[in-house]
Amino acid sequence: MHQCRDAARALGYAVPCPTRIPRGLVGTPIGIPTRDGGFERQPGCHSRFPIAGLSPCRPIPKDLRNWIIGSSQIDLPREHLVIRGSPRPVRDYAKALAVEGLDPAKRVRVGGWITLHGWRARWVFVPVQGNESIFLGHVALVWTTGGHTYAVGFHDWNRRTVTRAMDLELVRHMRLVNP
Repeated sequence: MHQCRDAARALGYAVPCPTRIPRGLVGTPIGIPTRDGGFERQPGCHSRFPIAGLSPCRPIPKDLRNWIIGSSQIDLPREHLVIRGSPRPVRDYAKALAVEGLDPAKRVRVGGWITLHGWRARWVFVPVQGNESIFLGHVALVWTTGGHTYAVGFHDWNRRTVTRAMDLELVRHMRLVNP
């Protein structure tokens, strides 16, 4: 909650904040992996991403300015969660999920709709091939509310039904934290 409040104050808009997370979930390390299993820090970056918050690197890259960005993980069992939010509505799911694939056919696969907390969210899958994205291989829920687009999703290392259930459980326990 602390990360979410800090981010909401800094950005000036509501941040999606999970009130329950999987045990052991921590921010994804930033840097170059070392032989001893650690990470060599990148200049200008904190050692880890927040679970939900601001870019951990300064200066913030222009394309991420005013965006919510969170990347967290558990090593065993292997899980990866990404939380993202935009300063304005985004109609293109690929842009909302930071997909930079060259082939539009490989960018994202859009699924059905679901409503949670009054948010009408769309299921979106980001394929691994032909893409670059922090959401690579993730099943995400994407919705727009209050003039902002949000995306939340776990990496699809499980059966798709399991990953979708994890996303649903996370969003069921998610609140928008206002500035």
